[in-house]
Amino acid sequence: MEVEMARKRGNSIRFFYRRGVLNASWYAPALKRVRNISLRTSDPTAAYAMLQVKKVELGIRDEMAREFEKPLPPMRPEGPLSVRQALVDYYQEHVLGSGKVADKVRQEQGITHLKAFFWNALLRDVDIPACRAYREARRSGRIGGYSRYSAQRRRGCDATIRRELVILRAAANHALRWKRISPNEMPTFELPSGAKRHVEQAFFTMYQVATLIFEASDSFTRDMTLLCYYLGARYKAVFDLLESQVHLDRNVPFIELSKPGELATKKIKPKVPIFPQIREVVARRMAAAQANGGRLFGEKRDFYAALKKLCGHLGFSPSNPHAFRHSRATHLLMAGVSPYKVAGLLGDTVSTIERVYGHHSPDFFPGEDYEPARFPKN
Repeated sequence: MEVEMARKRGNSIRFFYRRGVLNASWYAPALKRVRNISLRTSDPTAAYAMLQVKKVELGIRDEMAREFEKPLPPMRPEGPLSVRQALVDYYQEHVLGSGKVADKVRQEQGITHLKAFFWNALLRDVDIPACRAYREARRSGRIGGYSRYSAQRRRGCDATIRRELVILRAAANHALRWKRISPNEMPTFELPSGAKRHVEQAFFTMYQVATLIFEASDSFTRDMTLLCYYLGARYKAVFDLLESQVHLDRNVPFIELSKPGELATKKIKPKVPIFPQIREVVARRMAAAQANGGRLFGEKRDFYAALKKLCGHLGFSPSNPHAFRHSRATHLLMAGVSPYKVAGLLGDTVSTIERVYGHHSPDFFPGEDYEPARFPKN
């Protein structure tokens, strides 16, 4: 039976079967996390007796113990494995249980969309037509989360759809390794093309960046704008900066964008220098970090909303924080900085820099002095 992925920190205790054995799950305030234990039996009576004896040792409060009187979920049904059950098993045993998944939130979002579409369809029935139907449902917006600023569902792009179908394929492989399906029941998949087209990414001009900094109505918006632009980092990496990641006392002051012990992903977080233009901002934020629990940005603010409002007031487009990363790379390339240095700052490959960020405004093309190559006449 499925266990909800988002657990509320309340007075409830949840029971579920895993491989025919009863398990219990509840939030332990002393540990500030969810506890899961195996009750080592499939008999509800024996499970109740065990929890009643060990409830003090396990930290189960009396109001939580009342949940024992509620009927337990039915045992895991025997028979063909459904897509829904395969995704739940994969989430519980791999995403949460393995400790190898860096971005659990993205996995949860993908699993939610897959469950909403396939529901109780059998895993063995997933084939190429089913994958194409899912792709069309995500593209049209029939399946997916709602936009931050409107009541419309977001339409999934091919890269997102591909990532979600890869999650379903991983869940199928997980079920095969755990011998819940046979090789003959393995589904077939068709993924959207992973070929990366050359897309001209929107960016701010230098004048627009300077105007956004000057017109910012508060220090939070101004400081976030400065750091997102000069560091060339992703918004979340800047917003979640901790005091321990900033090294102002070195010969060359720098910021380590990755946190200690953080699992590595394809989104590389490099060490970036603290440029003179942002040193005063970083020093001021460091001085106030202790009062904010070690965070440089302790404000509970939404930079997306603040930037969108400011860009709307000024008539600028785009209006998302990631545009500062594109802008920084583009401006450096316009100034003649080597793509290798830009790649080092952004934590990307040179080919990605040239393909995604290496576009130039026509205003920066050479003028009358530019002479095209002359080919010899025959």
